[in-house]
Amino acid sequence: MPTKPKLDTNVLPCKWQRLATGWRLWIRGWPSIAGEGETVDQAIAELTEAVMREAPDLDRVLPFVPAFEPPLPCSVFAERFLRPALVKISGDEIFEMHTQRPTQSQREKAEAYIRSLYSEGLCEACGHGRGLRTDVPLRIDIAPSGARAGWVRAPFKHQIRIYSEKSLSLLSEAERAALTLTHVEMPSGCRQRFFELRGPAHARPVGVRALQSEVIECASCRWRRVSVIDPRLMEDGLSLTTFIADGVLRSSPPPALVIGEDAEVTLCLPRARWAELEEHRDAAGLIAQPIGVVAEADCDLNPRVKPWGDWCSICKTWPMPLSDERLQKAAYELPAHSCPRSNFDWIEEAEREGRIIIVAATLPAREIFELAMKPDRPSRTEFIAMRCPSCWRLGWIVLSRGYGKLQLLWRYGLH
Repeated sequence: MPTKPKLDTNVLPCKWQRLATGWRLWIRGWPSIAGEGETVDQAIAELTEAVMREAPDLDRVLPFVPAFEPPLPCSVFAERFLRPALVKISGDEIFEMHTQRPTQSQREKAEAYIRSLYSEGLCEACGHGRGLRTDVPLRIDIAPSGARAGWVRAPFKHQIRIYSEKSLSLLSEAERAALTLTHVEMPSGCRQRFFELRGPAHARPVGVRALQSEVIECASCRWRRVSVIDPRLMEDGLSLTTFIADGVLRSSPPPALVIGEDAEVTLCLPRARWAELEEHRDAAGLIAQPIGVVAEADCDLNPRVKPWGDWCSICKTWPMPLSDERLQKAAYELPAHSCPRSNFDWIEEAEREGRIIIVAATLPAREIFELAMKPDRPSRTEFIAMRCPSCWRLGWIVLSRGYGKLQLLWRYGLH
């Protein structure tokens, strides 16, 4: 019988029920902590507010991450990429490494230590580790109490994943043997032992030919990050941006996978295996996120890269979304009814003048605008994806079916 979870972590096991009027979501073992809504996103918002009302310490539960078992049903469009069903296992807790010290000599010593973590130090252009990870162990200065897993905040930009001995004890001997783990030096007073997950990766993230891939690469050290961005993969509680090729899974795959780039890797398990483990109390605080699987023939192994750094002179002219009051908005989303037609007219004008390239669209810009003005939610998500012809920056306009209220999402891609 699963234990009733404590409201002392931001990852909480949740259940769901489909209602005639929408969705009901609740914390497992706490049916009174629930949210209902016409859409999953609306119900999650209500559930988040309920968790905030009941949690004794908001710092421990925010940002709230619902972990649904069984998983929420996904669209037919997304389902094709979830066979076999895999999840990457990580934690959201932040562990601190300090490099600033009171004296110059201490600061220089700390900076030398950070550089020693990688065989070629840190890239001066982007701040990522260069070369191979050395045998120098991580030294953590500040660790959150009770954490099971998380990532290390450090001067370099990638996330180093660490896992507690308790969380790793959930794995079988064969699963642990498939991982490269190194002991982490924790601060005095920390009662748990932690281990750093290292490469080499069994599988690296890939692009998908039929979808838009966001690839950012440093021209100096060639560090890169590959994400697949599609609004239809971000609906109904799904957040699917990482894809791997199916080749590693066809012939004797390891019982536990390491995926990512060598400096930024994450543990991956079959979802069925995670379902066996997540009820254990030592799984508290672990996040399971889906991974897409695509046939090698459908992989985009060499997608065009957006260089690391500032946007180019062409796409710097892309306008921020304007409200009816002609005010620029710093946020990435606006209620559709507050957006004037000029937000959409700009798309056609910029395309004619060669300032953008439309790379994917379900409807023309004007038709999306007209649909956004209607009182009912659209039956499907409508979007336009555009690229900068110079630096290949990716932008979106999305009218999502997944919100309780119509919203126009003007996205500027990942940077």
